[in-house]
Amino acid sequence: MKDHSNQDKIEYNSFGCVAFCDGCRKIKLGFGNVFFNFSRKEFFEFSSFISGTILCNREEMVIRGHKLFIQTEAKGMMIMLNLNEMEQLNDLLQQAEIQLEIKEILQTK
Repeated sequence: MKDHSNQDKIEYNSFGCVAFCDGCRKIKLGFGNVFFNFSRKEFFEFSSFISGTILCNREEMVIRGHKLFIQTEAKGMMIMLNLNEMEQLNDLLQQAEIQLEIKEILQTK
């Protein structure tokens, strides 16, 4: 059985937190009332997706006040975020990416 008690908080803001579990080697993202459990590859893909989504949709979200819907793997479940939430999520993910890269560099030395 894997030990999940040793989790390092990588980054956080008022909307959420990113942590790394040494036991299962997963990256945990809690954002609002949603929780994600990512492999390293999945985390970086999700972060890239959020960054790209903001770049492509920011203007429309500002002009029309639209919310974005993010499809999950569950067929009937989507996550709905407004522009502020998307920007906070993107910032959290970008900062966490930097911290994860630093952690990896320090562990290889």
